[in-house]
Formats: sequence, C-alpha cells, structure tokens
Amino acid sequence: MNITQSVITCLTKYFTFKGTASRSEFWWFFLFFNILIVLGVTLDGTWNKTDLFDSGFWESLFTLVLIIPFIAVACRRLHDIGKSGWWQLIGITIIGYIPLIYWWCMPTIINIKNTPNAVTDSTTKNRLKKMNRWVKYIILPISSIVLVLAFIGLLTMTSILPNTDVQMGSELSQRNKIELINNGIINKNDKILFFYSEGIFSILEDGQLITNDKIVTYEENEEGLIEIYKMKLKNIKEVVLEEKGSFFSSSIYRIIGNEDAESEYIIIYLSIENNKDKDFINAIYRKIK
Repeated sequence: MNITQSVITCLTKYFTFKGTASRSEFWWFFLFFNILIVLGVTLDGTWNKTDLFDSGFWESLFTLVLIIPFIAVACRRLHDIGKSGWWQLIGITIIGYIPLIYWWCMPTIINIKNTPNAVTDSTTKNRLKKMNRWVKYIILPISSIVLVLAFIGLLTMTSILPNTDVQMGSELSQRNKIELINNGIINKNDKILFFYSEGIFSILEDGQLITNDKIVTYEENEEGLIEIYKMKLKNIKEVVLEEKGSFFSSSIYRIIGNEDAESEYIIIYLSIENNKDKDFINAIYRKIK
C-alpha cells in the first residue's frame, strides 16, 4: 500500500475502529498526518505570525480534522497484532508511546483478526473481561476527562475560546487584536499592556484592558451592541478593591477618576489566576505615579 492508498483508505474509514490495518496503511497515514501538521505550523508562522510553540489556526484545523481517522487506524493496527485498540490510552502517560510505537511496528499476526473478539481460550477471555472492566470504569472516564480538557485547552491556546487568566499584551493573539480594533474598542496604534475577558465563547462578550495611556472596559448588551467605557490613566485618582476574587469568581475593582475624568468611575473584573490581576493593577499604579 502506498501513501495515496493509505490516505484514501483511512479517510474512507473515518469512524471505523473495528477491523485491522497493515503497517504500511498506518505508517503512511502517520507520515501524511505529520506533514500536514508541519504545513499548518508553517502557514501559521507565515500568515498569522504565530510563534513556533503556539498552536495556530491551520495547525489546529488539520489536527481536528485528522485526529479521529488517525486514532481509528491506530486502533485497527493494534487489532492487527492481537491487541485491543484501548491500549492507545496508555499514550496519555507519554511514556506509554514506547510500547505503542513498538506494537505499531510489529508485523501482522497470522489468524488473529480484531482481537479480543476472536479469542477462544477461556483463560484469555477471563483476563480480557477483567481488563475491559478497568477500561470501562477507570481508564475510559479518566481519558475522556483528559481529552475534553485537552480539547478546551487547544481551543483556548488558538484563541478560539478566551483565555482564563489575565494576559500580557504580547500574549494576545493577532486575531484577538484585530477583533478589538474592528469593533472600536482600541485604536490601531494602541499598545495593549494587559488584557482580560470573562467571555465564554468570544472576547467580545466583555473585557478589560490597559494600554499605554488609558484603561478600557467593555461589554456586549442585550441588543448585541458593545458598550465601551474608557478612562485615561492620567485621570485616575484611585484604585479600590471592591471584592476579592476566588477560584470561582473574579476580583472586582473600582477605578475612580479625578475631576478631569469623563466618568466618575469604571468597574473592572480580573481573574486571580496566577496572581496576574495584581500585574494588571500594578501596571495602572506605575502609569499614574
């Protein structure tokens, strides 16, 4: 089987976890998968100016599209050597990839198709039943949680979902900066020092940020319009902690303006994760002193 045949076969069997796969079918698709990941990293670095170790749009897109057929063909490859496809879950430990790679390199075991279904030995059946209980009640739930968290983390890293803590301006993705500019929240020449959003699906739901000369807070109202409140740093009189945050809630600060401020005060919400809310507030103090 060549690479073209392998790719066609694996994409045709997108959700097929039963049956077997030869070494050539698995490794050619493995090569194809990694070529596209490298291509995605290159595209992100060229077009979106994404850092090498940050997941960008194209890398994430290729990963999400190909991860299911890759897991499926890896499962069928394990069946081809008499192993259960559930053994892939040991890859979560990282070190588990050592035996997985060894198994994926093994030749087909004659007369064993889709083990454990074809096993007839009673002792082996009993062992497999015990193993399946472990898989069903321990490994599968833990792996599901890990995969869900990894998926959410991937969406957060690629700025598809907002970050959960206060970010430095340099950490904010180009995509998010463009969103802020296009919606009139900041100007093109503004330099963002710190940013935080409590939005679940988009940073446009709400947010607060500090630039080189002002602090901005905004939120989306019921009509879907973005209400923006700004205060120049030189017009800040005092910063008051209204409510200390916790693991489940953000800290609430009241930014009080002086006689030259357009507003008497504005309210901002900051996550206490990694104590980055203090970095945000300290940046205000440094600017107003």
